[in-house]
Amino acid sequence: MRPDLAAVSDSPALSYYTNGRGARTNGPGVAAPDKVDFITIGDSQTVGYGVASDETYTSDLARETNLVGLNFGVSGFGGVGSLLVLCRELDLAPKFVVYGFWEDHLNRNVRPCLESGTPFCIPRPSVT
Repeated sequence: MRPDLAAVSDSPALSYYTNGRGARTNGPGVAAPDKVDFITIGDSQTVGYGVASDETYTSDLARETNLVGLNFGVSGFGGVGSLLVLCRELDLAPKFVVYGFWEDHLNRNVRPCLESGTPFCIPRPSVT
């Protein structure tokens, strides 16, 4: 989660922007609110890899409920990384947290390297 990231693509679904806290936003320069109603944490399914920011489940939930939410998903993360993100963002005082869990998170919690296909380890938070 890099703060103020602007990774622009010809396809809106592949463009990726973050605010000053590192949460995914709909475009560049979107300020992070001081307080939110909810945050989402998890992996690529949470961050919305391959879809536009306004098509993520975080955006859908915010739109359907008129609540303020921030998307802190990180591709490749499991429960350990998501917990670290949650702890870092608690000053936002969310009323609830949505954790996008799927079965492989159990494996990710104990594997120190991303499944990147590279011959070297790209580290991720895990437990030993």
